[in-house]
Amino acid sequence: MRTVTQLMILMALPLCAEEMVYGKNNLHAFLPTEKQGDITLSFEKVNDTLDIFNIKESEFGDSSVKSENLGDMDGIGFNFGYGFSDKLYLNTNFNQKRLEYSGSTLVNDKFDLYLRYQVYRENNMALAVDGGYTINSAKDTYIYDLNSINRGLKGLSSGNSIQLKEVGDHYKIVYRDKSGLVKSLSLSERPSIGIVNTKDESFYTRLIGSYREKEWLFDSYLGYREIKIKNETDSSLLNEKSSDLQKELSKIDFSQSRTDGMFFGGLGVNYKINEELSTSLNYQYNKMLRVDCLDETDMNHIFNLNTTYKINSDFSLYLDAQLMLNQFNGEIPYLYSNYTQTTFDHKYGFLELGINYIFNR
Repeated sequence: MRTVTQLMILMALPLCAEEMVYGKNNLHAFLPTEKQGDITLSFEKVNDTLDIFNIKESEFGDSSVKSENLGDMDGIGFNFGYGFSDKLYLNTNFNQKRLEYSGSTLVNDKFDLYLRYQVYRENNMALAVDGGYTINSAKDTYIYDLNSINRGLKGLSSGNSIQLKEVGDHYKIVYRDKSGLVKSLSLSERPSIGIVNTKDESFYTRLIGSYREKEWLFDSYLGYREIKIKNETDSSLLNEKSSDLQKELSKIDFSQSRTDGMFFGGLGVNYKINEELSTSLNYQYNKMLRVDCLDETDMNHIFNLNTTYKINSDFSLYLDAQLMLNQFNGEIPYLYSNYTQTTFDHKYGFLELGINYIFNR
């Protein structure tokens, strides 16, 4: 089941000297002033037209899943932040992504909340610490591509010989029972495999250090995330009447829950070009701590390039490009299971366009 792909582009909002556009990529130890708030609306997109570096074709061009929309993504986001004091800042974010996924659409809803406290500030330096909570949840998704299903069954059954085939106008399953006998069974319905009742939630802490010099701002951060994952798999095969087949399927653990850890860290540089225009470049590294059977892809490198245009003292527009070397690894943790761990080991990128509003009260 090779999957979601492309070139992305996402958020990162720089600062303007003493004024910061404190929207999505707001990993700065310098906080907004007391009673200053910000609201950001954003739209994310990737398709063949926006995939300017041809990542989709290079990563998925040889995929056995025949879909022109494979890897396409549409997303929307809403971000709200508020400074309770010069040292305390609260941020909440909601984001929904709709990803074309092996002939189906995966819909992920993400909610993130963190409270940031500035523990130190002197001249051009500052230090802050975050405490946060994140939840990802997926709408049930069913996949009908046979190659994807076969890869999933192989992973779920630890390599046991179970294979689906299309013969004429019907489908059959071939498997080897415990005595070593190869059996073949015609199926009563079109085979499918589904990702259902799926979510992950995590608590995290993050330490941020920032240094400011004229038009430049430099940020660095380190953090740890504890992630609880609920991951269930459903299949039309469970509806088949054959008792022999059901005995074989009973060996498969269709419900997989676990707890992961993740260390992460990053660097950012922001530059104010003039009174209206600023830009930023950000990098984050994710290192997953998973059980041994899920260590196929245990890291991710994420790059963001952002340009922000200040319309006036209240409104700013931004355009952001994001590239991941292992798509969504550590960002949507439930995507990784015995079934999917080799599906999301591709480069992926997308564009994000957003508008930010700053208010004081």
